[in-house]
Amino acid sequence: MRQTQRLNALKVRDLKQAGRHADGDGLYLQIDKDGNRYWIFMWKRGGKRHVMGLGSERTVTLAQARKKAKAAARKVDDGIDPIDERKKSRAPVLTFGQAAAQCHATLKEGWTNAKHVAHWLRMLERYAKPLHSKRVDQIDTDDVMRVLNPIWQKRPNLAMQLRERIQRVMIWASAKGLRHGKNPASWKGNLLPGGLNYQFH
Repeated sequence: MRQTQRLNALKVRDLKQAGRHADGDGLYLQIDKDGNRYWIFMWKRGGKRHVMGLGSERTVTLAQARKKAKAAARKVDDGIDPIDERKKSRAPVLTFGQAAAQCHATLKEGWTNAKHVAHWLRMLERYAKPLHSKRVDQIDTDDVMRVLNPIWQKRPNLAMQLRERIQRVMIWASAKGLRHGKNPASWKGNLLPGGLNYQFH
C-alpha cells in the first residue's frame, strides 16, 4: 500500500539534507545545496516527468502544500496541465484596445482587401473608443449598449458592423483565456438598442 503523509511539522523542521523528501501523492519538500527549501508537486504523463513549484517552505505550511498538491493532482486526473493553467491565469489581462489590435493582427493575415484591413480596426478605434481603456474581462453588455445606442439612432448599419467587430474581439479574448462567460456583444434573441424589434445573430 502506498504510504502518504510521511512528513509532519517536526520532520519538516529537522530535515537538512539536500534532495527531495517525499510526503506522498506527488508532494515533495525540495532542499537545494544552498539550504533553500520549497514544496514541489511531481507527476508523470506520456513517460515524461513534470515538476510544479508550490511555494517556499518558509511561507507555505505542510498542510497548505498538501492542499495545493491535491488540487493539482485533481487537474492532472482531469487531463489538465496545472502548470499551463497557472501560466494562463497569470497572463496579463489586456484592455479592449490592446485586444482589438492583437485580434486585428491575427485576422488580417487572411484578408486580401487592403482597404478592409485598414477600415476594420479604424472603426473600432473611432466608434468604440469608450471601451478601449477598459479590461476585456470587465466589459459587459451595458458597456457595449452605451457604445451602440447613440450610433443606432442615426446609422443602424454602422451599429451592426460595429457590434460584429466588438463581438469578434471578445471571441478572440475568450479564446486566449482573457475572459470567461457570455460574449457581451452577442445578443441573439434580444431587442436591438433603441427598443426596435430586431434580433441580433
